[in-house]
Amino acid sequence: MARRTKLDDIDRKILAYLQEKPSASQSEIARKIGISQPAVGMRIKKLIKMGILERYVGIPIHKFNLRLAMIGVKTRDPGSLMRKFERCPRLVFMAKAIGAHQLILHFVGSCDRTLQNLIEERLSTDNNVLDFDVSLADTPDSVTLMPIKIPSEHQEKAPCGAYCSKCQKYLSGRCLGCPASIHRREVKPYDDDMVRLFLA
Repeated sequence: MARRTKLDDIDRKILAYLQEKPSASQSEIARKIGISQPAVGMRIKKLIKMGILERYVGIPIHKFNLRLAMIGVKTRDPGSLMRKFERCPRLVFMAKAIGAHQLILHFVGSCDRTLQNLIEERLSTDNNVLDFDVSLADTPDSVTLMPIKIPSEHQEKAPCGAYCSKCQKYLSGRCLGCPASIHRREVKPYDDDMVRLFLA
């Protein structure tokens, strides 16, 4: 049986501040909550050891005007779809579900057309998908870090198994291609917004 460790008010204040400002330094947290920097460091180390706190690199998605597709999928084999999309650069959340849908997927893109192309070409055509529901939304206004997967190298085959060079939407110019594909079309940056450029 796992040993339960109680969190005190200082622990909660540290966690709350890191949720609000994930990049905050230990010195900044110390000034904010009124304890020493070494004490903050020790508490953060304790919270990480307890498995309550993890630090990871993410993009502050609330700063960009992006679109989010939340998709509930009815499927024969959720695991197969999870393996298909696990390395997709546009995927930001995925989980098995119980109820009307067996899988929940969240994708992010620069516009509705980008998300529509992904849904039509990679989800609608999959024999493992029985049905799905889609809701589109703006990305959150509150501080939110999303672990967007920016590929370090590009391949002929996209992470989901698609070949952009054979896709009708790509060939007709309706799609720029997967950000991880060597066939990805170059587009000019607008407003120096490199995140939107990557997710176009």
